[in-house]
Amino acid sequence: MDELRCKAVNYDTVGITESWGNTDIADAELNISGFHMFRLDRDTIGGGVLLYVSEALKQLFWRTYLLPVFGTAYGVKTLSQTLTLLWVFAIVVP
Repeated sequence: MDELRCKAVNYDTVGITESWGNTDIADAELNISGFHMFRLDRDTIGGGVLLYVSEALKQLFWRTYLLPVFGTAYGVKTLSQTLTLLWVFAIVVP
């Protein structure tokens, strides 16, 4: 996580697959300063995603989508400082 925290400052969004998150790992252990974190853990060992979106981007809203073919996705609708609309998705495939 320390290496990720150092490198993340160069990006507006960061997606992590195979995060292996579970209820034993607190959000505080995964947070990156300056980013909003969106987390989808799997109910089984392995898998999961983390999606980090810079606080510099205005978060219009986020929601979880159930995609019959692909699995579950986090969708985050953001607005950049130049007023560019951006959708960012992280998908968990079962």
